[in-house]
Amino acid sequence: MVQRPASSVLLAAATAGQRTVAVGERGVLIVSDDGGAQWRQVALPTSVTLTAVRFADARHAVAVGHGGTVLTSADGGDTWTRRLDGERLAQLALQQARARGDAAD
Repeated sequence: MVQRPASSVLLAAATAGQRTVAVGERGVLIVSDDGGAQWRQVALPTSVTLTAVRFADARHAVAVGHGGTVLTSADGGDTWTRRLDGERLAQLALQQARARGDAAD
């Protein structure tokens, strides 16, 4: 969490209905329900730079960022769950290599 989230470096934004969500450096994600007059920061399970955010509908959103980070929200952006990151991607690749017999001990 940062002291002035609306003053952070923001890299992308998406709108669904009245809600706007913006993402940026150091895992900042801010939400506005009044056209950007007021913003509040949402706590996230990451601190990597987020580079894109999109809504599928008014409730479901995805945010992505550095290191293969993928976050999802099912409540319009009020809470977020980490679905994937670089560490998990590496684990999946290693499991797959081991299953094929390609992985060295």
